[in-house]
Amino acid sequence: MVFRSPHPALKIPQTHILDFLFPSGDTPWKRPIWIDATDSANSLTLKDCLDCIRRLGLGLQNRGVEENDVAVLFTPNHIFVPVAYLGFIAAGAVFSGVDPESSLTDVVERFQLLDPKFIFVHPSLLKTAVAAVNQAGLSEDRLYVFSDSPGTAAEEFNSWRSILATEEEAASWRWKPVSADEAESTTAVVNFTSGTTTQPKGVQLTHQNLIASSLQLRDGTDIMFGDRLLALLPLSQAYEQVLNIILAIKLRLVVYILPSFALPTALSTIQRYRITKLHLSPYILESLVTAREVAGHELRSVDVILCTGPPLKMGVQNAAERRFGLVILQGWGMSEITTAGIFPCLEDDIAGRKSLGLRGSVGRLLPNTEALLIDQNGNEVSIPGALGEIWIRGPQVMSCYWRDEQVPEDSLAAEGGWFMTGDIATVNRDGYFWIIDRKDELIRVDDVLVSPAELEMVLQEHPRVADVAVVGMEMHEEVFLRAYIVPKPAMNGYPVTEQLIQDWMRRRVTKNKQLRGGVAFVKNLPRLSNGGLARRVVREWAREDGEILERRVAKL
Repeated sequence: MVFRSPHPALKIPQTHILDFLFPSGDTPWKRPIWIDATDSANSLTLKDCLDCIRRLGLGLQNRGVEENDVAVLFTPNHIFVPVAYLGFIAAGAVFSGVDPESSLTDVVERFQLLDPKFIFVHPSLLKTAVAAVNQAGLSEDRLYVFSDSPGTAAEEFNSWRSILATEEEAASWRWKPVSADEAESTTAVVNFTSGTTTQPKGVQLTHQNLIASSLQLRDGTDIMFGDRLLALLPLSQAYEQVLNIILAIKLRLVVYILPSFALPTALSTIQRYRITKLHLSPYILESLVTAREVAGHELRSVDVILCTGPPLKMGVQNAAERRFGLVILQGWGMSEITTAGIFPCLEDDIAGRKSLGLRGSVGRLLPNTEALLIDQNGNEVSIPGALGEIWIRGPQVMSCYWRDEQVPEDSLAAEGGWFMTGDIATVNRDGYFWIIDRKDELIRVDDVLVSPAELEMVLQEHPRVADVAVVGMEMHEEVFLRAYIVPKPAMNGYPVTEQLIQDWMRRRVTKNKQLRGGVAFVKNLPRLSNGGLARRVVREWAREDGEILERRVAKL
């Protein structure tokens, strides 16, 4: 059964992303769009941005950039990130951002995979970038210091401003247009998957992907002209790019930019500039719920908090709504579909509280989007409430992965143009979806597939559990469920014990979902920059623990 969007179909322009944002003959806005949240005198208007895009695009072409050359941005957020993002694309290059929190190893791997011709790097990350290009076998002359302040380049490296053409040269310059076919096939951006269970993969997004995704979010959500946004998640992330750059231009949104997330600064910025919509990762939302610093700060200007990325725990959502008196919405998406495929509206959530029982739903399909649910036997799901893997089809689906022979091609080769997402979900009669887990995260125990997310949710409800991950541990050719728990501080001098946890689970889940692999208490769990669990690291812990336990048993 094909599930279709309830929204009216959109006409997606088949054109260059810059022509979509800055039509020929259009007069750019002269009001600030991007504002430095730490110094509001530092801002960019659309006219400023377009002028800089032209100067950068022409300057890169003068430096010999060719179509499909990759240009990388490695920086914390600042107001000139939109210029680099669109300037690279205007020159005919492919934009790719590297998360400023990345380790040296991750940066080296990214540089080796992309082989960028230009690397714009913030002064604070220059040491890491220099080490990375050397380890990747690239020349240091590809590095340009990328700051929002003139005159901050290190002596041995050029500033990105040295590339800019003069205002006079760029005044009449315009990027090369693309045909309808080229809009659908020409790569504009390479973003990367989060790497929750496998190594991050490069995702090629075309001009049409970017345009379609921005229009889908515009028409399928509650973002509108007059909204004031706060960009505190890295602009190297896909959703942040579409929301805070593309939609900001198209809808004339005002975006206050923070270099990174710091709770006190974020809270004061929300209150000072009366932010209307917050886009947070579930991990940041959880920190807001538990932080003492929130007391004394007003969030009354905020209409809604939007969460994307890792699944939002129901307990965190409930606690946040009680504490702030706000609506918390979570959509569903992934890098391979540009940003999102399923998203709730504010009206849906309010109605769901009253009568529809939509708690935990990620909403309905965005415009121009279709989905199938495929069960473990390869059959289409047609019964409401049954589980299946989401296969999705729409103009936001990527063209392909980036030069990675390790990526299975069958995810893109399903008959009919479907993309097999690997996410397990259920849907009700009205087309509202609930995400259950990742297909490759399900654990087969005694021939039954068990969702670790389900068990983690049960464990999170324990008053002594701060954080938890459940994985499978192989021992004696069997798979056992094992929990890694970050405990809360001891209560009345008594720490949490494994027996307390096992008793809790025994009363709440079936026999095949018990933690027969035991419980390990840890100081913290490995997290990705978006707050998601680095489950592949926890799996490695379990593999090592399983080997240790096997050796102990063998000695008995």
